Amino acid sequence: MRKNFRKLTILTLLASNALSAATNIKHTLLSPRPVIDDLAIEKTGQHNPRKFKEKYGYNFHKQASLFTRHSVKGEDVGKYFGVNGTNQIAIKHAASAAAVIADNSIDIWDRFLIHDHTPAGDITTIDAIFNLNPKQEVYALRLDFFGLLNNPIPRTFFKLSAPITYIETDLHTKYNTNIPDVGDDYISQFFNGSTVNATDATNLQDQLEYGKIDGNRKTVFGVADIDAHFGYRLVDGKTKRIYLSGLVTIPTGNRPKAIHLFEPIYGNGNHLALGWELDGSMRLWKKKRHTGSLDFTLRHKYTFEGSEKRIIPLNLPSYPFAHYYLAGKVGQVAGTALFPAANVLAQNITVRPGNSVEGMLNLKFKTARFMIDTGYNIYYKEKENMHLRTAWSDDVYAIANASYNTTAIFNVAAELVRINNDILDLNGALTPSQLSHKVFANIGYNFDVSKHPMHIGVGGSYEFADNNYELEGYEFWIKTSCAF
Repeated sequence: MRKNFRKLTILTLLASNALSAATNIKHTLLSPRPVIDDLAIEKTGQHNPRKFKEKYGYNFHKQASLFTRHSVKGEDVGKYFGVNGTNQIAIKHAASAAAVIADNSIDIWDRFLIHDHTPAGDITTIDAIFNLNPKQEVYALRLDFFGLLNNPIPRTFFKLSAPITYIETDLHTKYNTNIPDVGDDYISQFFNGSTVNATDATNLQDQLEYGKIDGNRKTVFGVADIDAHFGYRLVDGKTKRIYLSGLVTIPTGNRPKAIHLFEPIYGNGNHLALGWELDGSMRLWKKKRHTGSLDFTLRHKYTFEGSEKRIIPLNLPSYPFAHYYLAGKVGQVAGTALFPAANVLAQNITVRPGNSVEGMLNLKFKTARFMIDTGYNIYYKEKENMHLRTAWSDDVYAIANASYNTTAIFNVAAELVRINNDILDLNGALTPSQLSHKVFANIGYNFDVSKHPMHIGVGGSYEFADNNYELEGYEFWIKTSCAF
């Protein structure tokens, strides 16, 4: 066993190194690990269906786990949404777009976000530098129900799991400087979707509708998917057991809407998933008052494609964050406002999350009525795949020149950059493959209430992430279970 454990450890480290990548930037959505995929909470504590059946005659087991999860290292996640390899974005005024490109201290020319068609415009004082430090908090009640069946098929079982979840995300946007123009227009107004240049007929622009960046928390609440298992007890002895089940994830979570950057998502984005689980336990030793065992679980899911709304960024190295730049449409008549490109780049897309694998090794120590769990949990999800639901038409939209006058007709061919298929960065709308490692521990107490065996426990875990598109953090839980 020690030899096999060493091999597993080596393979895990090799996989981690192979899948680690450079810091990702210029992404518009992050799909974190679904709340329901958490073996550390689900499997710790009292889980011995055969014992309940033999000693008490009970076939069913229910469990409730109240837990909270908090992400850390928000600066790294900020780089994922940023433009320059840091979580800081600098927007300043300069003499021209070329001067911005030549100045490494400037990421974005202010005139691409707050319009001013005059060459020596009135926004020479505008200056905004802000940092992104995204964090996620989860508060949930997880319910698990397990039952042994002998009819209609002997040695079968079923399991249902559902977390009732409250999720809060916050970009923790902090402006180091935020200096307005003489018209009192702030960059922060632009990013939070407020009106700017409302009374200037030559610089009309609509509000930002998608991908908003502000300092307000975003929250969602609901059942973060339901996992239903039906399986067969391959081995069900006193010293070891092996259970194999098929599973279906019933999607009850929310779909991404792209209205805010780093929007909260509970569930897997409202996708159907099918999979299987191999779950087992092996006794390592048994003495009069002490027992030790090793539990293991391997779970695989394939998550099918479904519809979501995401912002498609633009692959324009000289113009970072271009999906926020002001744009116009072919045939746009005089007196029509420009609009942030994100307003049209927020597209309904078909996303296929694909394969995910979760594994766990858990050492259980039982002495008298106390039980201690300690173990390791690994989670892997492949890179998402997607395609547009409606084909993008070329030569319809373009990023506007800073000198464009909104009292004139918009000419796509004469503007800065046409937003065509060749610059759509579909990869920037996807979450890359993820690999994370979690260590956990739980201590519990077993007791009987009216001849019903019960367990109460408390535990915690820490999840390590190798890349800036995975949420590293800690969680704590308290749980209780009962056989009946």
